[in-house]
Amino acid sequence: MPDDDTPTTLARRGPRRRYRLGGRRAGSAAVTTPLAKHPAKFSDPVLGEMGRLVRAEVRRAGGRRDYTRPMWLLDPLAGVGRIHTLGMPGRLETVGCEIQQRWALCHPRTLWVDATVFLAWCVRHGITFDIIASSPTYGNRLSDHHDARDGSTRRSYRHDYGEELHPNNSGQLPWGTKYRTFHVELFRLLYDATRPGGLILWNTSYIPKRGELVGVTEFHRGVALATGYIESGYDIRVTTRRLRGVGVTAAQAEANPEGPAATDTRAPYESIIRLRKPED
Repeated sequence: MPDDDTPTTLARRGPRRRYRLGGRRAGSAAVTTPLAKHPAKFSDPVLGEMGRLVRAEVRRAGGRRDYTRPMWLLDPLAGVGRIHTLGMPGRLETVGCEIQQRWALCHPRTLWVDATVFLAWCVRHGITFDIIASSPTYGNRLSDHHDARDGSTRRSYRHDYGEELHPNNSGQLPWGTKYRTFHVELFRLLYDATRPGGLILWNTSYIPKRGELVGVTEFHRGVALATGYIESGYDIRVTTRRLRGVGVTAAQAEANPEGPAATDTRAPYESIIRLRKPED
């Protein structure tokens, strides 16, 4: 693409289609204060593994004689934008999408936009990315969006944000048909916006439900493979630290002020799935 048509400069010019963001019409009055509170930021261990894999990919591309431009990394579900810490000036540029305005404002390289709209726009304009690195919602209790009536402390996308989420935010979709349909469409768009030979790093996890672990990781892997990606190595497993205070009653919190026990909102480890789009 031309030098001035980088993903970020093009993204700042478009998409021009009018659509609702953050529950309000684009251009209407809205809260503009960044909100750093988020229930599912990249943990330091996961971000560290992501960084190691991204740096290896940049070195790999640097050995190719035809690679004279900076690489581009996209996080389509950027949240507060921790993925941007992986940027390497002159070698790797980052751009993120976040559908909730106050989370998008946490980093200047995150666009306040619905990822599905942005990706469809990129496909129409022939824009592709060298690396896709992201962490989708898992469909676990962090997707709860009802008001608690039992005095419990709630941590979820809806409760941390403090207001209703955008209708197309997967952070309010529990594991089920709507959750799976959303991610099937997301992977279809991601595939078309990935450069041939490009790498995808997808951080996901099994979730407990009715006393059993649900294979959310295998669902994401299966959808990605069905879309056309191929596996690019074994999964990286990262031990997780469960959120404390999730679903804990006020009485339990008072009895143990140093840290009430967490409910099973996460499995013992998360996975980073490594995939690649086949070369042309």
